[in-house]
Amino acid sequence: LTVITISTLADDSIAYIFDIETLIHKNRLNDILFDNSNRSLKTLLESESTTKITFDCRTDSDALWHQFHIKLANCIDLQVYNQGIERHKDTYKECNNSGHKAHVPKLKEVSKTFLHEDVRQKLIVEAPHILDMKVWERRPLSEDAWRYAANDVHLIKLPSNVQTNFQIHKFFILNADNI
Repeated sequence: LTVITISTLADDSIAYIFDIETLIHKNRLNDILFDNSNRSLKTLLESESTTKITFDCRTDSDALWHQFHIKLANCIDLQVYNQGIERHKDTYKECNNSGHKAHVPKLKEVSKTFLHEDVRQKLIVEAPHILDMKVWERRPLSEDAWRYAANDVHLIKLPSNVQTNFQIHKFFILNADNI
């Protein structure tokens, strides 16, 4: 895990990007991640009372645990919701036409179901690691890496838009037939 990006659900909020590699290098990781106050990143990520909205957080959750002993709590994974919608609409496929395990759509694809195309096109930034697998290892991070991390968190938060856990669930279930 090299970068953690978070934002609030407010429409005008900014993305906070924590460059874990740089924090480790500058011996500042403990100040940000493990501060004993209730304002540390660890406290936020482990909080049961603060809902975190993610997209396919499996590897991130695994890395947080194995690298920092942080147990991600109270997460809503939009990729899982999308699969739930597909199952509800009876369009979910376990296997593709060739009998191989079906492709799990990425955020860029899933965002088509819950964002207007004009909004989506403004937020979609090509993943810099498609062309350069080591982009997240180099410091300083490239402008493309910063932009990608910031836009990703904004793309994730838009469908929920200041809704509670129940309201997000209700939004996806009620709109499953219209998506």
